Formats: sequence, C-alpha cells, structure tokens
Amino acid sequence: MKRPNCPNCGKEMTHGKDTRGKHRWKCYHGTTYCYSTVGDPSVVKRQDGSTQRKGPPPKFKRPLDSKIFVVTAAQNATPLHDAFWASLLQYCEFRDAELMVIPIRYKNATSRWTESQANAEWWLDRPTLPYEVARPENETEEQYYARVYPNRKYLWNVRKDLNKNITVLGDIKVQPTAVSPLTGFEGITHGESGILGHTKLQLKVVATPSGKYPKILTTTGACTVKNYTDTRAGKLGEFHHTLAAVVVEVDGPRFHLRQINASKDGTFYDLDYFYDGSKRKPVQYQGLPAIVMGDTHVEGIDPAVERATFGDIIPFFQPKTLYWHDLEDGGSVNHWAQKNPFVTGARHFAHQDSASEEFYNALAFVSERTPEGTQSRIVASNHNDWLHRWILERDWKTLSPRDRGFYLKVASKLYEQSKLLTGDDAEKLNAFILLAKEHFANVPNVKVLDYEESSVVEGVECGMHGHYGPNGSRGSARNMRRIGVKSIIGHSHTPAIEEGCYQVGTSTKLSRGYTHGPSSWLNTHCLIYPNGKRTLINVIDGKWRL
Repeated sequence: MKRPNCPNCGKEMTHGKDTRGKHRWKCYHGTTYCYSTVGDPSVVKRQDGSTQRKGPPPKFKRPLDSKIFVVTAAQNATPLHDAFWASLLQYCEFRDAELMVIPIRYKNATSRWTESQANAEWWLDRPTLPYEVARPENETEEQYYARVYPNRKYLWNVRKDLNKNITVLGDIKVQPTAVSPLTGFEGITHGESGILGHTKLQLKVVATPSGKYPKILTTTGACTVKNYTDTRAGKLGEFHHTLAAVVVEVDGPRFHLRQINASKDGTFYDLDYFYDGSKRKPVQYQGLPAIVMGDTHVEGIDPAVERATFGDIIPFFQPKTLYWHDLEDGGSVNHWAQKNPFVTGARHFAHQDSASEEFYNALAFVSERTPEGTQSRIVASNHNDWLHRWILERDWKTLSPRDRGFYLKVASKLYEQSKLLTGDDAEKLNAFILLAKEHFANVPNVKVLDYEESSVVEGVECGMHGHYGPNGSRGSARNMRRIGVKSIIGHSHTPAIEEGCYQVGTSTKLSRGYTHGPSSWLNTHCLIYPNGKRTLINVIDGKWRL
C-alpha cells in the first residue's frame, strides 16, 4: 500500500489507529503531532475501551498588573482573525490593558484547518514542527517558545477575580455552537458578575437582593475566524459568531463593563477612539449616531444618573440622536395605585398629583436637555400610555379642579380626531402621542414617534419600546432577537444582549416604592457607533467609565 503524503509538511505518513481502534493515516514528528485523518492525538485508550488524556490539562495564567482587562475567546486549532487581533493588541498597548484569551474547544470534522479534525489542543499559535523553526544554540527554551509562539502568553483558562464583584470564568469551556451559552450559569458565582468565554455575544443580568451590586453574566465573542461544521448547529454557530471582546475597567469595588464589537475587517470603536491595528485614531465626534437611554421616568429619575447622562455622557459623545423611552413616569395617573388612599394622599401633600403638571414637566425635560444640533426621538412606551388610560377610565368630575380642564381638553381633542378616523384607526389614538406632537409641532429637533413608526440608525431599529412582542405577545429581548432586524429596546429596566436585540436598562433609582424582592434593574444606556456596532454602558454609583 502506497503511503500518502502529509498535507501539512509533505512527508510520508504512517499507518495507525485512532482512539476507537479504526485504521487511519497520521503524521508524527517526535513529540509533535502534525496531522491525522481523524482522532484525538492527546487521548490514549485504556484496556476497558475508555479513554484518558495524557497528563493533566495545561494551566494558562500569568501575573496581571492593570486596572483594565480585555477578555475574549479563541477556538482550538483555528487561526486568529489577524486584523482583529492586531486591533486588540493595539488597543491593549494604548490603554495599558491586560489581554486575556479564554481557550474553548470544538471538534470540526469538516474544517479546512486539518488540526480541527483531530480536536487538536492548540490556541492562537499553530504548533511548530521541529524542522520549521530551528532553535539556535545560544537561545534558551523559554526564549525559543516566546519567539515561536508569541501569542500563547495571552491564554487564560483559570478562574480569576478582577475585583470582589466580577470574575473571569476561564476554567469553563462552552461549545461554540451553544444557542444560549449563559443558560445554567446564573448561580455559578457567589454573587459576583461573571465573564464566560464564547464565540457568541450574550449578556443577561441576574436579580440580586437590594443593596448588592448588579450581577452581570456575559460572554465575550471571539478573536478567531469562523470554523464550524456544515451541520444545522454548525451553521447557526457560524451565523452568530462575533468578533468581539469585553472590556472591564476596575475602579475599587466597582467595575465598568462594555463590549468591543468589531466589523468584519477587524476594526472597532471604543468610546472616542477608532482602532484599526496600525494606530489609534480620535473619532473627533461630529456626533455619535445615537444614544438610546435607559427608560427615563422623569419624575423618578435618579439624580446621579441624570448628572452622569446629561452632564458627562451626552456632552462627551455629542450624539446626533437621543432616544427617550418611558419619558413620563405616570405616577399621577398610576392606575395601580388609584385605589390606595395612602399613596394618593402622599402624592397630594407632595404636590405630585397633577396629571397636567407631570405631563408638561416631562416635555420640558426633553426640551431643556436636548443639546443644540441633536435630534430627540420620544418612543411610544407603556408608561406614556397611562395618560390615555387615565382619560378612558376616570370620571372628570372626580378629579381635582386643576386637572379637570386638562382632562376635558385632551378628551375633546381625542373626540375630534375620532370623527376623522375609521374604527380600526381610532384604536390607535393615544392621548400622550397626540398631545406631545401638538406641543412639539414647531420644534424641529424633537419628534414623537407613533406606534409601528420605524426609526433606524446605522441599520438598527430604535423605534420600539419592547413591551409589545411578535404577534401581540408580551415583549422581551428573547422574542425580539429574531424579528429580522437589529434592534434596541427598553421597558424591562434590565439590560440584555440576545443575538440581534440589545436592551437598555433604566435611568431611575434601582429600587422604587412598588418594587419588592431581588432585582435585576441596572442604569444602562446603549451607544450606536458609526459602523453600526452597539455597546452597553452602565452608570454605577454615578460613574460610567474609569
């Protein structure tokens, strides 16, 4: 039988057996495994037919000395995305950040990179054969490996606390084809947030008791190219493969976490700089495309979040467009508290019981905080809709005298509008939208969106609040993730990343009078960069970055 030549090195291969005893061709050079048609060279067969690895798995770690960490993932036996890798190294150099690459494992029998067929255990740097790179006599083994394998020093596969509130879960390998890689890991840490290496970008916030820091679970995205089987699971994994990393800035017990989301060419934005692997370029913002803010709730907004948002974040980015979700809190027309005499009494004595005052104060808030040159878009939202419900359900004769005129004025406008509409169109009448449009009629930089009115920025749909899901269902990031377009929603006060859907948090205090039990609320906004990529930024104790 003629022996075939190795497709890697060209040498003649030998006949052998894989771990299941099947006959295969293999190429082996001393202690270095080169190629096999199938099988795992790092596994040996026991007498009972079971298998075990040769020796303990390697530990990848090193001393870390920084307050800034960049965490991503790499698939085994898969080449780096060279352009993205160069951009990551450039970013870490400029920011003096520590790069941590979590190795994950996936066997791909159809990969064009033949080592994947053998489930080879190498990451970032392909193993070098003895005859490919010679070792000079005056070079130590440590120097040789540093020269031949320059990227391996970034690997990290142990658990590491970046501070007492966030942990890198480097010891966990999740299959790249996992549809929901964070599922089941909600309790894996003892109250700390966790970062899990995976090729898909996903983020969720786990409810924690009052007074504790929010518990964020996030995956990282990958720095390697796509390498999946031609199966259903493989093709889905390939579709959701994201060139990405997570940035963590440690600030004492606090941490600031956001996503680095790269384009196909490996370039990315982070805040006010653009990285392309050659040099860091100031963006010189003539306007970030958009900021979608966490639900505003003007009456209940957290003063610290208000200062950070309108005193720092918006002046820093100078966004072209601001999106406002749940602009009005609706406390004065809260149908849930209407039958509670103590709540209504407290609001009366605090002078917070006027529907007209709350409504016009909310609109004034938008006017006062929309910078010159910025467009504001008020998204149709459920708390804004409480005004319409108030009109439908309340008897004007039972209202306080200062709200009776406002009630009758709004009801009269709705009635006049209904004369011009069919029954189906009248269903869409909305007191808040009607009145707000009238108020801003001569204000060109403020627009009030109707329901089902699209508002797209850099390919991202921003016109949906998120309380309505597909086909009339209750909305969520999970059921909005596959509606055919990228989107940013609000509503739940809990940030999330689910495939094509990003969800912002809230701008209110994380505990309100009507909230009880553990909470997953977080003060979170979403940025849209000029390349259409998104990132979530969190305001923690009034700060949003290091």
